[in-house]
Amino acid sequence: MNTGTIIASILNIVKKIFSRLAGVRKLPGFKRYMLLAVILTLVFTALMFPYEIIVMNQLKKLEGKNLRSISAGAMDINIIGESYIESADITFRNGDALAVNALTADISLLSLIRKKISGNIMAEKINFSSDKLKLDLSPNASLDFTLDESGTMPLDGKIKAIIDNVRIASDGELLGGFPLPPSIKISSINMESDIVKSALTNINITVSGQELRGKITGSIILMPIFGNSKLNLKISIDADSLLLAEFKPLLARFIDASGKITFPVSGTAARPKADFGTASGAKAESAIPPFGTNPEE
Repeated sequence: MNTGTIIASILNIVKKIFSRLAGVRKLPGFKRYMLLAVILTLVFTALMFPYEIIVMNQLKKLEGKNLRSISAGAMDINIIGESYIESADITFRNGDALAVNALTADISLLSLIRKKISGNIMAEKINFSSDKLKLDLSPNASLDFTLDESGTMPLDGKIKAIIDNVRIASDGELLGGFPLPPSIKISSINMESDIVKSALTNINITVSGQELRGKITGSIILMPIFGNSKLNLKISIDADSLLLAEFKPLLARFIDASGKITFPVSGTAARPKADFGTASGAKAESAIPPFGTNPEE
């Protein structure tokens, strides 16, 4: 069979196909069914598209900016409904590390395109570590805020969160000289905050547990690198918390009439500064010895 014969056969087949299509087009409702078929095809493509590749590519673009490296395990990213990330490991440029396990979110990808985050997010465990602090927690948050033009910073909205099973390990001077013990366990943290022009405002945090109980209020001006975020907080600790039992006689001068030790915290998230000279109930400035030492020495 020569080339001419092959071409003639192909043209004949094409003519037959168009001839049959011409007959189909005359059937009642052809245009309606054709439109429906196109719509269903587009919907199927949108639902089955491998968004995991797009998400990973976007995450990789952050490397070399605020992040030193980022990696992720198995993903199931959906344009509608829940998305799941098995694990993610992030190393920041300053060496701090963040590890996330079993992250589930019902935040629509369509809302992200509109630079808006609205939905719930939870993780089985999040671990943060730096040279001075190690933090483990299990968060469940409700988010509803817009993003700035860069798409990386919260702009305006609200955030609510319940954080369970919190464990904090520090170098003993996390709050600008406040002698935190080497390890703290917190049963639960409830948080609510508004977001106004990339600042957390009207912060209301309640800390529950036997070891440590109290409240945190105030505001935080968010920065692209969270460690540089500026703090304007007031911390109120229940003087009957087990963590303070060892030092209660020494701390008596700082306890107010409601049984709380309240003091302001300024500085940055990476370098917070607690001012005990202005603590409510303080009768005189006094250095507080580190945990593990005898208060009477």
